Amino acid sequence: MNGNSRGFRGHVLLIGVLTLVITAVFAFLAEIIIHRLDNLYLSLIFLVLVITVGIVFDIVGTATTAARHAPLHALAAKRVFGASHAVYLVRNTPKVANITMDVIGDIAGIVAGALGISLIAQLIKMYPNFKIFMLNIAITSLIAALTVAGKAWGKKVAVQRSHDIVFAVGKLMAGWEKMFSWGRKQINHNKKRRVKQ
Repeated sequence: MNGNSRGFRGHVLLIGVLTLVITAVFAFLAEIIIHRLDNLYLSLIFLVLVITVGIVFDIVGTATTAARHAPLHALAAKRVFGASHAVYLVRNTPKVANITMDVIGDIAGIVAGALGISLIAQLIKMYPNFKIFMLNIAITSLIAALTVAGKAWGKKVAVQRSHDIVFAVGKLMAGWEKMFSWGRKQINHNKKRRVKQ
């Protein structure tokens, strides 16, 4: 029981730190793009990107929840690249869903809302005759509609193609791990050569 309690506290702490870091990164990018560059088109692109990130991670979380173990275990037994990582995702469905759907999904929603407010400010500066009340309603409604419709479509795709999506994410994770370990080996190899010299 104590082990489970410590594990849960550790997971909550990890989620808190992860949320802090991801939010800080998104906020920093939003600050640079909106306030420093002051470009309406870049702001719109960044807004669409943030909404898309939220939808994509929601798809991954839903697919992980819907995916079945057996096909992925069969691929892992054949040592198919990325299959073991896909199995790991399915085995840790609650944590994966929490991070992808709750943490990143919620952050994307919050940042999208903040970007919407900044867009309104930019539009008012460019077009002073615009009515703030109507503009606020229009942009907020548009962000909500894109997010909800995108996630509704994404959930349908995620359930229908859960195996393919989880396997694709597994391959991405395996590729990233391979690239990272290769880079680490190269650094260690270079250090050894310097020591010998």
